[in-house]
Amino acid sequence: IAAPTDQATINDFPDWGCYGFAITGADGLGLGTGYQNTIDIENGCTTSGTAADICANLSLAGFSDWYLPSIG
Repeated sequence: IAAPTDQATINDFPDWGCYGFAITGADGLGLGTGYQNTIDIENGCTTSGTAADICANLSLAGFSDWYLPSIG
């Protein structure tokens, strides 16, 4: 399931996490690793308004388990 509209409110293209910082564990590439990547980004980056932060705190259409996709 994907959100039907863009959820970014701070800017049109938020960074996925803390730009320029490696986040330990957020390196899953395969199908299904996006959930853990989002958790790792959210735990390793305290910047609000990132794409990971938006997903981790989103409640929409009765769902609250939103996350960024992995490349796979």
